[in-house]
Amino acid sequence: MLEHAGLARSAPDSARFGLDVWRATRLDGDPLPALLASAADVAIYRLPVGASQQVRALAGLGFEVIDAGVLVYYTVDLQRRVPHAPANADVDISPATPADDDALAALVDASFGGYASHYFANPLFAPELALAGYREWALAHRGGARTASWVARRAGRIVAFACCEADAAAGIANGGIYGVLPSEAGSGLFGDLIRHTQRHYRALGFAEMRMSTKVDNFAVQKVWAREGYHLYAAYDTLHVNAMLGAPGVPTVSRGYAAGALRDQADGWPLPVGDIATLLADACGAPVQLDSLAQLPLAVPDARRAHRLELRQGWAASGGRRRANAWLRDDAGRACALVQAGFRT
Repeated sequence: MLEHAGLARSAPDSARFGLDVWRATRLDGDPLPALLASAADVAIYRLPVGASQQVRALAGLGFEVIDAGVLVYYTVDLQRRVPHAPANADVDISPATPADDDALAALVDASFGGYASHYFANPLFAPELALAGYREWALAHRGGARTASWVARRAGRIVAFACCEADAAAGIANGGIYGVLPSEAGSGLFGDLIRHTQRHYRALGFAEMRMSTKVDNFAVQKVWAREGYHLYAAYDTLHVNAMLGAPGVPTVSRGYAAGALRDQADGWPLPVGDIATLLADACGAPVQLDSLAQLPLAVPDARRAHRLELRQGWAASGGRRRANAWLRDDAGRACALVQAGFRT
């Protein structure tokens, strides 16, 4: 797996969304070198709530940073907590089989169609692809070495499911994804699934079971609390839309002769107006710059010619658009990365 100072490439997300998506659960010092080394389009950071200095470090880069919500984590001591009896005596819960895949996929769509996961906060991620990711995730749990899935049937019809992952060496089971048919909401089925998976891993000798969800998903947290879980951690989810690779995004460029960038004011290696001109050329209409941030990477060598390459704009939050511009010399050395926010 590719990794740069805590950033690791997410192959499933990258394949699903057609962008280079990376993830991190820590931030080691200055985030810029790892971002540049990864050439990430989107970097998803999960950082402990309250890590304000780390959040400021990301915001200070000039990239679009999206607050995609807070994830909360719950845990229960399986050996001390004895699960209650199920509330639905007429429901049969059994391991999922390949024959259940179609019904399980449809149930994921029905139960997660309205769930605003962190992906939905990012305009670069199509909502229908995010939902497809939940289907893939649920189906991938069946029959794995570390994973398991169950379906709940009432009168022979699948009405709920549960998917878990377990670390036998650590003695910790993780509730991955649970869902209940909307028409069965309020029947106690979700609680029955929680108890069933608790009993399963308790019988196997596991010491602990964990769950996680977005902080605003109050209903499931109420059930977890009733089943003996308690809150133990919370993480901010931050999306950095760097678009450093931006596959399929067209580019426009202009060149600078040797010496042309010698004496720009305020430390900028190129005139601000050139960015606006390139954006207008790319869009075929005048543009209004809302923000402009430069990340200096190397001092331009006045003896060399340079080229400014701008990736045309992509959708951003708030109805705006974003664009990247790289300044490189004729030896291919990157001298600056400019992030522009604009409207047409």
